Amino acid sequence: MPAISVIVPIYNVYNQLVDCLDSIRGQSLENFECILIDDGSTDGSSELLDEYVKIDHRFQIIHQENSGVGAARNKGLLNAQGTFITFIDSDDQVMPKYLENMLHAIDQKDILITGFTMCRLENREKIGSIAGDPSTENMARAMKEGLLNSCWGKLYRREVIWGLRFSEEIFWGEDTAYLMSCLCRTDKVIFCPFHDYLYTFSTSGLANRFDKQKPYYLGAYYKQLILFLEQWAENADSLYNEVAIKISQEILRTIDTLVDKKLSQAEEKEYLRILFADSKVNRLFSYGTGLDNNPAILKALSKFPDGTVWKGYIGFRRCVLKGRK
Repeated sequence: MPAISVIVPIYNVYNQLVDCLDSIRGQSLENFECILIDDGSTDGSSELLDEYVKIDHRFQIIHQENSGVGAARNKGLLNAQGTFITFIDSDDQVMPKYLENMLHAIDQKDILITGFTMCRLENREKIGSIAGDPSTENMARAMKEGLLNSCWGKLYRREVIWGLRFSEEIFWGEDTAYLMSCLCRTDKVIFCPFHDYLYTFSTSGLANRFDKQKPYYLGAYYKQLILFLEQWAENADSLYNEVAIKISQEILRTIDTLVDKKLSQAEEKEYLRILFADSKVNRLFSYGTGLDNNPAILKALSKFPDGTVWKGYIGFRRCVLKGRK
């Protein structure tokens, strides 16, 4: 049985794929399997993956029709045989001792959370310096530092997370929601300040794009986030604050994507209605917007969590945008 199952979803990343796969092949730990899920690539990635399977018996490939990253990761989970599971994105890389360091550090714990190195064109930045057990203060720091935003950079004991799956219906925040569901299953968690995961920062992500389905995605994401909060943040203001800030800032970012879009009044109203439909989210939003860490605009809008003031806010932003053109 392999010690670790490495799951890599792949879709049209031919130019980055060799660096990713070579970094996995070059691991100091030899006892692992790497499950490559080709999610219907059309750029030559599929053929490249077939070549890697021929030269390294630890690699196996699963070809499927394009179904999304959640479905690809789920296919990997169903085929994983390792004692532990980790995820690597196909445009990222890992340092040679990535797997060995995690396997050594996890000991009897169920989930290990590491830092990472953010790789931009001009520089590299180490993110996360937390070490030790999952106190509420450490969880709050992890939330603030962005360590809980992704499923990668973690090692999961397979028997503990067995049966948990990524959502295949939402296409934003599904990896964070998955991590939250895993953290709701066990408190045997450990933080390690490793930075062996090399995350390729991209400005072309989904966070700042308009998507009519975004309020629905946020609803599913926040549902899992609130379950995590209820389990981990009892009498812990620091973690509650970080979750509230995260929710309030994401709602504002989502509303900002409306500014340069031409929607009917009915469409805009429905978008906002869905965004503010959950009473628990509204309470966290109202609380989070009043915290010192948030921008002044959020504090000013915190008294109107039901969305009634947002039409005026969007109109104001559109006037500002028009003036800049």
